[in-house]
Amino acid sequence: MSEVFAFDLVIGMREIVASAWPFIALMYGVLIARMLFPPLVTALPRAMGY
Repeated sequence: MSEVFAFDLVIGMREIVASAWPFIALMYGVLIARMLFPPLVTALPRAMGY
């Protein structure tokens, strides 16, 4: 039974990196948006009354 799980968990580093790229790009996009438009960072706390 454990042999089946061992074969399912073995994936290559290339697959991990390929699936992580969209999230890395999204993080950089959000970082750039926060640098260009600082009011975006404070809009949610201001809307909540802080």
